[in-house]
Amino acid sequence: MRRLFFLILPMIACSLFSPTNDLVQNAVQTTLMAENNQVKAANATLEAENAGLKSTQQTVLGMIPVTGGGPDGVVEIQQPSIYAPKTDGFYLVGSEISPGRWRTESGHNDCYWEITTVNGNVLGNYYGLSGGDLIVPPNGYQIDFKNCGTIRFIQR
Repeated sequence: MRRLFFLILPMIACSLFSPTNDLVQNAVQTTLMAENNQVKAANATLEAENAGLKSTQQTVLGMIPVTGGGPDGVVEIQQPSIYAPKTDGFYLVGSEISPGRWRTESGHNDCYWEITTVNGNVLGNYYGLSGGDLIVPPNGYQIDFKNCGTIRFIQR
C-alpha cells in the first residue's frame, strides 16, 4: 500500500502543475493586469481633475478679502453683512441685504429702487428725490438701487 501511495503522489503533484492550470493562471494574470491599467488610467484622470479643482479653488479664495491671520495661522474670512450700508447695484434679499426698513441718503434727484420676486414681478419701486425710507420685504428676491447714494439699515 505504501508503494502505491508513493507511486500515485508524484502523479497527483504533476497534475496540479499541468499546462491547463498554467493557461488559467496566465489568463487571470492578463485580466488583472488589464484591470490594473484601467485603474491607473482612472487615477491619472482623477488626479488631473483634482489639480484643476485645486487651481479653481485657489483662484476663488484669492478673490475673497481676508484680514490678517492670528498666531496660529488661521485667517478670518470677512463675510459681507446683510445690514451693512449699500450703494448702487443689485442685492439678493436675505443673503446680501436684510429685509426691513432702509433709508436712502438725501441729496440725489434721480434715485430709483425696485424690489422684484424671483420671477421678476415688481413688488415695489420708487423714482424721485432720495432721502426717504423703503421696506425690503422678506418675500422679495432682489433689490436694485440706482443713484440713491448710501442706503442704511434702520430696523428689522
